[in-house]
Parts: sequence; C-alpha cells; structure tokens
Amino acid sequence: MLKNYFHTAIRSFKKNKVYTLISVLSLSFGITCCLTQFAILRHEFTFDSFHKQKDQIYRVVEHEITEKGMKFRGILPSPLPKTLETNLSDSEMVIPMFGPVHANIKINSAQGLKVFTDPRILYTNSSFLANLDFDLIEGGPAQLLDEKGTLFLTEKMAEKYFGKLNPLGQTIKVDDMELTVRGILEDHPTNTNVPFNCIISDLHVKDNYDQYASNWDSYWAGSTYIVKKESSSVTELEAEINQIYKQNLTKEQGDLKQLYLQPLSEAHTDDRYAQSVNYVPPTTFIAGSILMVVLILIVSVLNFINLATGQSIIRSKEVGIRKTLGGKKRELIFQFLSETFLLVSAATLIGLTLGQVLMDLLNSAVSGMSFHVGYDQTIILFIIGLILFVTLLGGAYPALVLSRFNPIKTLHNQVSLSRGSGSFSLRKIMISSQFVIANFLIICTIVSISQMDYIQSKNLGFNSENVTIIEFSDQSPEKMQTILNEYQKLNFVEKASNSFAPPQTGSTWYSSYQLPNQEANDQQEANVKFVDQNYLDLYDIDLLYGRNLTNSYSTDSTTELVVNKEFVDRLGLTYWDALQTKLIFEKGMQGIIVGITDNFHVSKLNRADIQPIAMAFVPRLMNEIHLKLTDNHDHYAELENVFRQFDQENLFEPGLLSHRIERSYSFEKIIFRVIVFFSITAIIISLMGLYGLVSFMIAKNQKPLSIRKIFGASTNALLIRFSWEYLVLIVIAFIISTPLSGLVMQQWLNNFYFHIDLSF
Repeated sequence: MLKNYFHTAIRSFKKNKVYTLISVLSLSFGITCCLTQFAILRHEFTFDSFHKQKDQIYRVVEHEITEKGMKFRGILPSPLPKTLETNLSDSEMVIPMFGPVHANIKINSAQGLKVFTDPRILYTNSSFLANLDFDLIEGGPAQLLDEKGTLFLTEKMAEKYFGKLNPLGQTIKVDDMELTVRGILEDHPTNTNVPFNCIISDLHVKDNYDQYASNWDSYWAGSTYIVKKESSSVTELEAEINQIYKQNLTKEQGDLKQLYLQPLSEAHTDDRYAQSVNYVPPTTFIAGSILMVVLILIVSVLNFINLATGQSIIRSKEVGIRKTLGGKKRELIFQFLSETFLLVSAATLIGLTLGQVLMDLLNSAVSGMSFHVGYDQTIILFIIGLILFVTLLGGAYPALVLSRFNPIKTLHNQVSLSRGSGSFSLRKIMISSQFVIANFLIICTIVSISQMDYIQSKNLGFNSENVTIIEFSDQSPEKMQTILNEYQKLNFVEKASNSFAPPQTGSTWYSSYQLPNQEANDQQEANVKFVDQNYLDLYDIDLLYGRNLTNSYSTDSTTELVVNKEFVDRLGLTYWDALQTKLIFEKGMQGIIVGITDNFHVSKLNRADIQPIAMAFVPRLMNEIHLKLTDNHDHYAELENVFRQFDQENLFEPGLLSHRIERSYSFEKIIFRVIVFFSITAIIISLMGLYGLVSFMIAKNQKPLSIRKIFGASTNALLIRFSWEYLVLIVIAFIISTPLSGLVMQQWLNNFYFHIDLSF
C-alpha cells in the first residue's frame, strides 16, 4: 500500500511540475527561516548553559534610583568582590572579574619582537576556573591564578602567539607586566557572557588600574559572580550582600542603591543591563524575529494550501475514479497526506542546505558569534516536529477537500470549489491572509530602512568626517605634545588634537558631580572627556557661552571645565550663571566651569538620551592623537613614519572615527538585514503562490476566456475581469496590515531614543 502511495505521488509530481516546484520552493524558504531562527535562538538562550553549576551561579547587579528613573548596572565597583569574599558569613564562593580589557602584547622570539593587541584580557583568580567550566587542558593548576606573574591562554591565542612552540613557561609582556604562561585553556564557546583570550591574576589590577581597584564610585570593568550554596536563600544572601556593600557607601548613596542576585541563565537576555561585558540582544529583536519567522511559515503553509486546493480541481477525476473503484475516504486522505509529507520532506532537505548557507553568511558578518544547525538530539526532534506540523497543517485541509468530492460530478467535470461547504470563502480568507502578512512585512522593511537612514544621517552635534585616531602607549605629556607638533607638519593634516576618546565612543569615563551646597543624593553623573584646546575646533563642536580650555594644567585642586548644556540643565542653573560655578567631583576633586558647548551625542542613538558631558585638560590621561585630514585618501605610510619616530615596538593601528561609529551599530544592522531577508522571503513566497494560482485559473478558464475573446472582449477587459478578485483581496489586505504594522514598528522604534515619526 505504501509503495503504491509513493508511486502515485511521484507520478502526480511529474505531471504537475510547476505546482510541485512552487510548492517545494515556497515551503523550503519558510523552513529555511525557521531553522535559521531556531539556530539563532538556541545560541542566544543557551549562554553559559555548559557550566555544571549554572543553576547555583548568580551575577550581582545594582539598581539605583535617579531623577530619570531606575538605573540598572551589571558592571559594579571593582572593590566589591574582595570585600564580599572577606565579609560573607557563609561559605559562598565569590568570583571576581575585571575586564575584558584591551592590552598590548609583546613576545620576544627567535624571529625578533612580535607585537599584538588583544581586546579580551580578563583579570580574575582561581575561583573562576574552579566554578566555571572553562577546561584547563595543559599546565596549571588553577590555583596559580592566585599568584602574581601568572597568565593562562586559550588554545587559539597560544597558537597565534607561539605557533608550534610549547607555550608553557614562555614569557609574555602584557602592557608593562612581565608574565609567564602557566596554563592553556580550551577555546570557550561563543555563547558565554565572559569572553576572554587571556586570563591574568587579579592581583595585578591594583598595579595597572589603581584608579578603579579601590574606588567604590567607579563603574568601569568590574563584575561580581557568586556561587550560592543549595541550602542558602537568595533573599537572605541579598540582604547580607547589601549590608556589606552599604558599609562602603555614604548613607545617601546607600538609600538609593540596592544589589540583587541575577541567575546566570538571565544574564544574557536581560537588556536592562546592556552595558555588560558582552552584547545583550534587545528583547524586541528576539520577539520580533520569532514573530516574523512564524508569519513566514504561515505564508508558506497558506501558499501550499491554496495551491493544493486549486490543484484539486485538476485531480478531481482521479478522485472520482478511485471512489468508483471502491476507494475509501480514509485511504484518499492518507494518500494526499503522504504526498504532502514527501513535498515537506524535500522542502526540509533544501531548507537545511539553504539554512546552513545563510548561517555561514551571518557568522562571517558578525564577529564573535557562531550560529550553526548542529545535528544533535534537539535539532533532530525540532526538524521531525516541524515536518509533521507542516504536513498536518498544510495537507489536512486539501486532503479533506479532495476526499469529499462526489464521484459522479467529478467524472462529468462538474466539480467547483465555490459550491457547497463554503470552501471558496475560506480559500479567499487564506489568500487574503497571505497578502496581509506580505504587506505587513513590506511596511516593516520600509520603516526599518527609514530608521537606519535616519540614524546614519542624523546630526550628532560634531563632525566625524575624515578624522583619524592614533593611540600611543607610555608617552609623557611633553612627548605627546611633541608628537602632536610633528603630525601638524604634514600637509594633509588640517587640524590636530591630543585627547582621551572622541566625542562618541565605547571608551567612557563617568564621574558624579554636585554643587558644593547640594546633598549627596542630589549628585548627577557626567561623561568626562580629557581634551586639549584644539578638540572643539577639530570636531566642530559649538562653544556657546564662556571660553575654551587652555593647554595649561592647574597645579591646585580646581580644574577648568567646558561642559555641555545638558550638564548645566541638570544643575538647574541658567547658562550665564553657570559660568565660574565651582563643582565637586568624586574623591573631593573640584572643577570650575569656564565654557558651555551645544549638546552632542556620546552614545548610540538607541542607548541613551543626551548626557551631561564635562571636558577637562588632564595631560597624563590623554594618550590619543586625533587628526582631521584634508581628504579621505590613504595616508597610512606617512602617518606611520611619524608614529615610528616615537614608538618602535607597538602596533600602529590608526582608526577612522566614522568607521568606529558605523561599527557600533553592527548589531542593529544585523537586525535590519534579518528583517529585510525575512520580508523578501515572504514577498517571494507570496508572488510564487500568486503566480501558481493565476496560472491554474487561466488553465481552468481557457474555454470561457476564448469564448469572450471571440465575442469581442478586449485583452484589457479580460485582464481586469480576471484579476479583479485578487485586486480586491490585495486592497483589503493593505487596509488590515497597515495599522497592525504601524503598531508593531512603533514598539520597535521605541527602542531608539531618537527615531523617525510614523505617519500613515
């Protein structure tokens, strides 16, 4: 019986090649999207799931009450983990982490000095490897991380730095530290919230980052994890942690700040803590991408049903003959479900191939991620479930329609889908649903394109065009001024500045500030930049009130400041009254406002509103040369020649600011590409289905069309008459989909502080 079903299905496929091809391709596109989305979601929702103690590991996070609402932090003051480790009454294990941070790597080899840069240097101790499953495959033990001078490398980095040499015992210079390789770790999965290439004992944090190591007001690179005992209560542990924490804060700060324990399983997907060490996917992206995949699958299935029910007219005689010869309704249903199963299985095989190609493209476009199908038990069950689900959903209705045909009417070509049980109206609903979804996705795509264009064209309050940034290491303020002077001699350098960080960048330095007569709970937080007097002119930042900074460092405790309007607005002062106003910053540092600029953006447009900004001249912290070039030509060689006059060892890595800003939106661009891809897929599926339906209707109505043509009907009249039904359905679909897409995309746009306005 099954063999007969198979042969019948193959004959039907060969006889109806166009129908078969369109059905398989449309289903395969939908299944491709499903498999790709499944791989992405599995990657995102299995972060750190490979740790055996994952259910007992918690990240310490902070909630702070501010004038603008609750502030959420996953990065905490660096002294916290050591303080908790010393004072916790129970035996919970505290895992301190500082970083990952950027560092210069130098290795003396037989071929000479090798120089690298590494953005993933992590400082921690032995508790990191004792409680997290990052496997030590050579060297060790983990307790060596409790000693100074210790460094552990991943396999990939060991091969990069030493090639085929045994890395154990080799010396590496990380910035100014001479360290010995004591262990090799297996390369960790990409889906971890703690990405690293190199681990260094956290005893070195105080040596290299003293300004953070003991600063309870600094939120830069410190993270704290706790391994909770099974017998411990989360609520009681949080209470004890807060008691210890607030002993190191002022009473006013303690009233506003509260620590909580966040399960490790939630650390990656909770976008309230988006400033964490690894990227955090927006919740709307996850929900939106799932919605789009479901819609595409629905379009694919509806397309299949519409084609199959249309095809049922052609196959009505086959059904009539089978019923006349004693074929049972149950057997007919099983026959057509079997055909659907074969089509869906073929579509799944194509979808698996296309899905892997698509994931390879995503992996190449997004560094630090690895999406793959991975044919394990989970994906196999998902594929089987998907095949059965689509088979039943897409095959049940056409099979029932075919099995209900009256054998006498089928043999006399008297079958019509528009009579009897109302199947025609249901078919209209299914066709309309296809158009609704396609229109919905088209509108979503148009809105996404408009928003990305808006982001790229919005005035940020500064000019980043043709600005090149060159970073130096271990240079005195006097030497940096000499370097600046040498660069200014180049004929293609229009303007030059010595500073720490451009206007918009991932490198941030925050400090609290207040008026001398204000209470501590009235403190504000500012983004602090260390710049010279050329900075404003180079970036075309408008100075509105007062004067610019001078390149003279104050020897007393008061530092001159140029601030933006938002900084003054937070103080509640007028701009003229703010000039010469003294302020108190962290650790008792004082500043005086000498100038006020227009507002400019220091963060991505979807991350934060305009922030308070303070700029000061502090030469010892200014390690970058910013150059405004007269053109966008390649001047790498000339720029490197000047660099090598002062630094013969470190890598020369100039960077265009415009490229840095563009890269900061890499995740948003991936979202945009996914939306466009899914939308195009839905449109293609709908067009394929429409082509199949129109082809079928033309073939079915050849005789009536020919008669009308003979009696003088024009081609345009026939075209209008024939397409009128579909035009009405498309208009209805547009009316339904427009407000729906507007509501959904407005929610997506709300993730951006600055976005386009929707108007329909």
